[in-house]
Amino acid sequence: MDSIGKSDETRTIRIRALSKLKRIPLPVFLVIILATAAVIAGVVVLVVFPDFSISADPIMVAANNDYSIGGMTIVHITSLRSFSGVVTLDILRSPTVNAWFSYPGCSPNCTSTTTLLGHSSDIPLEVSTQSPLDSTLGIKAGSGFISHTLSLPIVAREIRITLQHPNATIQQNGSVSSTVTITSLNGASGNASLTSSLTSYCRDCGVVGRIVTPQSVLLLPNTSDSVNLTVFTAAFTVPITYNVTFIASLCCSTYYRWTKYYAVTVVYAPESISLASYQFNSNTTATLNITNNLGLDDQLYSYQLTNATGNVYNYGYDCYPGSCFGPILGANATTPITLNTYGGFLFRPGQTYTLTFTTTRNNRFPVMITR
Repeated sequence: MDSIGKSDETRTIRIRALSKLKRIPLPVFLVIILATAAVIAGVVVLVVFPDFSISADPIMVAANNDYSIGGMTIVHITSLRSFSGVVTLDILRSPTVNAWFSYPGCSPNCTSTTTLLGHSSDIPLEVSTQSPLDSTLGIKAGSGFISHTLSLPIVAREIRITLQHPNATIQQNGSVSSTVTITSLNGASGNASLTSSLTSYCRDCGVVGRIVTPQSVLLLPNTSDSVNLTVFTAAFTVPITYNVTFIASLCCSTYYRWTKYYAVTVVYAPESISLASYQFNSNTTATLNITNNLGLDDQLYSYQLTNATGNVYNYGYDCYPGSCFGPILGANATTPITLNTYGGFLFRPGQTYTLTFTTTRNNRFPVMITR
């Protein structure tokens, strides 16, 4: 009887346990069975949840070194493991990049938006930046306790100009040559045109002769090409530092631009003038034949007469920066110059006078004349 009683009690316990198991949902029940089996087998089970991913192609921007640059890409949000729900996207602040989502319904320049995700969603993103250098942009996507951050590369597709020498010094009526190299970065390609212009900081300083550069070169992706340049100066180019501006432009599918300055300092040319002969025409006038001994035109700026007692007479020609109406002394030639004191200074017989010429190149040449 005792064994029969124990058997009935055991049967009752089993029936009660089975009835409790029937009240557990089948998916949970299966998970319990799998987990139990895994524990018995010594295997760790990872429980996965619905999720989503965020991705985008790198933004290729047309970079220019003197004004804003911009580009566009598509941000992809993709459901993983049957995720569905609202996803909020926020553009993280960047010190060098302005970015905004651009699609109908998003206010201008909006930096935060939401999307109802079922399978996938594509959101246009635009950027602009003043920096031509490569940089990154952060985009955060979140839904409930799920959060992902995308670090989006911004790649500057651009051209650059480099100079063989950053600056040069040149004499009047001289020339200087250098090499300009145009380089493609990150795949920029096309017909690259190179233009040049002259800038100075002196009004009416004259023109630095001719600037010779080829008009264009065919630039292949990630390659370089070089062109030669020559800067010419004129005989009376004002001696200051000029900026020769080179601008490289690439077209036409996308427009790229790069500017480089070539500092050219013009210095005075050497001079050598002498007195060949002279004659006095009256008490106030004289004719002097002055020889320019070098193969470069020269020009007088002023002259000064001094007698034996120290009396001085000064005469200046009408000269301004970049232009002067003084007599031109031809290269390797003798030129007659007429002096006139207009009664303010008298040439007396038997007296010697010191005559000092000053040229537009700021050199002084003294000669002696005796009546």
